[in-house]
Amino acid sequence: MEKPPIVSNVPVDSIQDPSWNSRTTKFDPTQDPDMSFVQSIKSEGIKQPIKIRAVGGTKEPTYRLVFGSRRLAGARAAGLKEVPAIIEAEAPVNEAGVQDAIDNVIENIGRRDLSTYEQARAFARLRDLGLKNDEVCKRVGVSKSYTSRLVACYGMLAPAIVTAWSKNDPTAKVDYLVELTKIEDKAEQVKAFENRKAQLAAIETAVNTGADDIDEEEDEEETSGTNKPGPKKSFTVKADKVKALKAALKKAKAPNMTLQVIDYLIGKVDSIKGVIDAPDANK
Repeated sequence: MEKPPIVSNVPVDSIQDPSWNSRTTKFDPTQDPDMSFVQSIKSEGIKQPIKIRAVGGTKEPTYRLVFGSRRLAGARAAGLKEVPAIIEAEAPVNEAGVQDAIDNVIENIGRRDLSTYEQARAFARLRDLGLKNDEVCKRVGVSKSYTSRLVACYGMLAPAIVTAWSKNDPTAKVDYLVELTKIEDKAEQVKAFENRKAQLAAIETAVNTGADDIDEEEDEEETSGTNKPGPKKSFTVKADKVKALKAALKKAKAPNMTLQVIDYLIGKVDSIKGVIDAPDANK
């Protein structure tokens, strides 16, 4: 049975920043409007220890942070002199960076609050440090297909798309990014991405700026004999239903033509390229 790690109180000033962090955004406790995180540390302390690694070659005991940057930043902002920490022994130069990165990735993925971009960046980092995909999956605890998809997106897409992904652009969904990797020319990738982004923006604008109810009229009923023409019937399409239907179709990877047909039927567009021509304004 594995022994529980030993936790010691370590001076905050003796801890250096990590050599690498899977999180791309550095936590700034001063940006918390009511400083609730810092206040909770002041009143209750740090409940979960951070992890640090001993650094050799210094007169005083010095450590490098492995994970827990948010807790360490909060402790500093709260004015704590010491923090509880799990101390790892100094590692060989060629191993410390790898193990630090692995521990950092495992800890943050375990908390399930890394974006898909941050995960992809982390997996790519581990590969750069010499780990093969099988080993990354085994040591981090994720599937081979999952890591392969993310690393492919991170390494094969145009920089502009990767940047949009890192900024949580809603167009940059992993399933769609995987499809883009099949386009070899990066300029074409960017063109396809921008077209997709424009399409999604147009749909969002149409739904958000349209009326709550979209009314369309049916043609008059056909009549025969002495029957009188019946009144025109109307139907109402709720905007939220249109939005939900389009979202479901996109998730199912329906052809773009399907979305165009929906826009035509609710009157958002008056033509479909190659199918229905725009009305002649001169007539």
